[in-house]
Amino acid sequence: MPHPAAPILSGTDRLAAVYQLKVHLLGISPQICRRVLVRGDTMLAELHHVFQVAMGCDVTTAINDRNHHCQGQKLSFLCLDQHPKLPVPADVASTIRLIDIVWFAPGTSRVVAAFEVEKSTSIYSGILRLTDLAFSMPEHETALYLIVPDAREKEVQAHLSRPAIRATGAIIGLG
Repeated sequence: MPHPAAPILSGTDRLAAVYQLKVHLLGISPQICRRVLVRGDTMLAELHHVFQVAMGCDVTTAINDRNHHCQGQKLSFLCLDQHPKLPVPADVASTIRLIDIVWFAPGTSRVVAAFEVEKSTSIYSGILRLTDLAFSMPEHETALYLIVPDAREKEVQAHLSRPAIRATGAIIGLG
């Protein structure tokens, strides 16, 4: 993102601008951090690809989202054809395959990060999928993220503060 004191660009200036982003995966050890340069006209799907390449991860999308389109391409166009074989029971693997985006250490089934994007759907179901992953693969230091619009942040905080969720000890970052 541009420095807060930077002028706001519009039109062709914004399209010509290049931004340096510092990307961290929080909640895992050792911490993974990269700096990337992106054009001002970079779209969200392209930004996801930039992050994926910069972090060196293999990526999957939710099994029920693989045929959805973004900017004329399937969401799965930059992803693995299927999830790596996970060391969990089949019913748990089915739940994990419903997580919106999962990053794996390259060529392995070690989950590095998982992202649930909850724009209009139930936040609670996304939280449950992330905590199922955390409990089912505790040996993986997995960064868990819930991506929600600002307007839903209080709703998320209410769910995350429920005793049953707090008791899991799963740390879910908000974005």
